Amino acid sequence: MEKNYLTRRDFFKLTKDGMSIAVLSSSISACAVKNSRSTDGVDRIRSINNKAVVKFIHGVASGDPTTNSVVLWTRITPDSEENGLVVPVAWELSEDSNFDNKVAHGIEPASIKSDFTVKVDVQNLTSQTHYFFRFFCNGVSSPVASTKTLPSERVQSVKLSVVSCSNYPAGHFHAYNLAAQQKDVDAILHLGDFIYEYGRDGYASEHAKELDREVLPEHELFTLQDYRIRYAQYRTDINLQKLTHSAPLIAVWDDHEISNDAFKNGAENHQQGEGSYFKRKTAAMRAYFEWMPIRQSITGKNKIIYRSFKFGELLDLHMLDTRNIGRDQQMSYANYIDPETGLFDTKSFSSDLAASDRKMLGSGQLRSLQDNLETSTSKWQVLGQQVLMGRMNLPAAIVTQRTTIEEYKNLAKLAGIAKRLTKGDKRVAELEKKYFESYKHLLSPEVETLLQLPDIPYNLDAWDGYSQEREEILMTAKRLNKNLVVLAGDTHNAWCNNLRDIAGDFVGVEFAAPSVSSPGLEHYLDLSKEDIAPTEANIVELINDLRYFNAADRGFMTLLFTHETVKATWHFVDTVKNDTYKEKKHRRNIIEYRDDEHGASIL
Repeated sequence: MEKNYLTRRDFFKLTKDGMSIAVLSSSISACAVKNSRSTDGVDRIRSINNKAVVKFIHGVASGDPTTNSVVLWTRITPDSEENGLVVPVAWELSEDSNFDNKVAHGIEPASIKSDFTVKVDVQNLTSQTHYFFRFFCNGVSSPVASTKTLPSERVQSVKLSVVSCSNYPAGHFHAYNLAAQQKDVDAILHLGDFIYEYGRDGYASEHAKELDREVLPEHELFTLQDYRIRYAQYRTDINLQKLTHSAPLIAVWDDHEISNDAFKNGAENHQQGEGSYFKRKTAAMRAYFEWMPIRQSITGKNKIIYRSFKFGELLDLHMLDTRNIGRDQQMSYANYIDPETGLFDTKSFSSDLAASDRKMLGSGQLRSLQDNLETSTSKWQVLGQQVLMGRMNLPAAIVTQRTTIEEYKNLAKLAGIAKRLTKGDKRVAELEKKYFESYKHLLSPEVETLLQLPDIPYNLDAWDGYSQEREEILMTAKRLNKNLVVLAGDTHNAWCNNLRDIAGDFVGVEFAAPSVSSPGLEHYLDLSKEDIAPTEANIVELINDLRYFNAADRGFMTLLFTHETVKATWHFVDTVKNDTYKEKKHRRNIIEYRDDEHGASIL
C-alpha cells in the first residue's frame, strides 16, 4: 500500500480428432473421477497433436482446498493465439509423485476466450490428504506440483504460510522461494497485491532495468489484455512457481490487482480521463479469476471473493474483501488541515471518523462474517484480510508530518521535564535539569501546541479509517467469546497488535506479514541502517498494544495453530536486489498467543 503523500471457458466441441467435451454453465468444471484408474482419454490426449505447439511457461497451481476438493490451474502458451483455436488439455491427480496411484483425471479445453488458462475443480477427494498433479498438452507435460485437502475431523495442528505484496520491478521474489521450502504447510495465504498495476515509471521501479524486471506492458493497466499480460509476466517468475507448486493457495485481492487505494466506486490511482473505472475494475477482476486458482461466485454486479475454510475443529478461516464490495472512499488528512494556518481540525475529523455509515466490508459481507462466527464451533476464528485492524494511533504532529518521530520524542521529553519542574517535583534528576536548560529554547508556543494535539490514526486506508465497522466485528467476537486471530498484509512491514475494543477489553491478536518485495517504512522514512532499530523501538513505544514491528525487511510469515496456542514466525531475506539471497536469521521473530486475556507474548 502506497499513500500519495509518501506516495484477467467457454467449452467447445472438439471435432478434429473426433472428440467432444460437454458445455458447462460454470467457469470451473467439476469433472473428477474418484479412484478411477482408467486413463484412456488422458493417454489419448497426450498423443494428440493439433497445429498448436504449446509450452507450460507459467507453471501450475492449486487453490481453495476443502475437505473433498481442490482447484487445479495452469496456462498453456501456444505458438499462435488465433481466435477459434481450442486446445485440449489433460490433467491427472495422484497420491504419489510417480503417478502410480492416480485418483482423478480429465480433459479441459483452453482457448483465447480464457487467455488459454485452465481451471478444474476436482471433487470427491479424501480429506487431509497430499496429492500430486500435472497437465498434458500436445505431447508436452507441465511441472508436477503438490497440493493438499483440508482435515474434516480432529486435527492436532495446522500450519499456514502468509505472503503479501509482491511487486515485480521492486526486486526478486526470494521470499516466495524461502516460503516454498517450509515443511508441512497446509495452505499458503496470499493477502493481496499479487500484482501491481503501475507502468514502468511507477512505484518501486527505480532499479527495475538493472534487475531485468521491467514490467509488461510498459504502461499502467486499464484493459483486460493489460491485466492478462501483467499476470503472465508475474507467473513466469521461478520463485513464484516454486511457491505455487508446493501447497494450495488461498488468496484474496487487495487494491493493486485493480488500482492503488481502491474503494467500491473508484481508486486514488484512477484519474479523470482514464476511462470508466467500472470497466477497468471488471477487466481486472476477470483477469484475476482467470489467472488464480480460485472459485468464482457472482452476485449481481459483484464478483464475490469473501469465503470461509474449515480446518477440522481447530480453526475456521474467513477470507474477507476489504476493497471492492463495500469500502467507502478513504478519508484524507489534507481535508482537515487549514492551508493557511496549518492547524488540524480535530473536532470535524473525529466526528467524520466516527460516522456510523462508513463501511469497509459492507452490510452483506459483515452479516456473513457475523453469521459464520455465530455458528462456528472451532477453536480459532481467523480473519484473512488485507489491512491492519489494530489501533495504530500516533501523535497528530507525527501523522501530519509536522515533526519526525525522534523529534517528537525529544520535545515530549523536554515538555515532561518542564511540567515536573513547574510542579516542584523534587525527583527531577540533575542530568534532567541540565538537559532541560540546554534545550528549553525549543519549547516554543507552536511546539507546545503541537504536543497537545491528540493521537490520531497514522493510516486512514486501514481499519482505523473505518472504526465503527471494526467495532462491530470486535464486539461480535467478544460477545460470542471467540478466539480471534486477524491476519493482515498491505503495509509491507511486519507487525503484531493486541486487539482491544472501544472499552479497552482484550478481544484477540493481529499478525501482519511483511511484503515479498515492495519497500516499506524504511523507504518512506529514508532510514539508514543505524536508524532502523531505534525507529522500531520508538514506534512500539508510541503505539498502545503494538507488540512487535519490523521496519525494514522483506519476507513472509508462518502460523502454527494448536489447541493451546498460535505461534507466529516472521522469516526475512537479506536482499531483493541480488539474484541470490540468504535468510536473515538474526531478524527472525517468534510471537505466541495463548487463549487468555494477556495477548501476544514475544518468545
